[in-house]
Amino acid sequence: MLPTDWNRVIESCFYTDGIVEASNASGDLFGHNALCESLKNTIGLSPAKAADTIISAVRQWAAKQEDDLTVGSVTTLEMIRHGTTMIRDATLAPAW
Repeated sequence: MLPTDWNRVIESCFYTDGIVEASNASGDLFGHNALCESLKNTIGLSPAKAADTIISAVRQWAAKQEDDLTVGSVTTLEMIRHGTTMIRDATLAPAW
């Protein structure tokens, strides 16, 4: 539950190209669509758990890891009335 002064929660995710360019045994890329589906599974999770969930999905897809898998996730609270934004939680989950 947010304090009443906070108007909205913003969940942000960033990632390296190794996430979307991971390929399975057939050579198919994980891609942006699969990333978006994985992101749907992270709603309500902490940034650390969200990053782990995405990296796990890529590792399950990929035949082997040929590039770094790095995901960053940030939850911010925004108080529109006062023009204030505060980072509530953040993580950077690099995996090689």
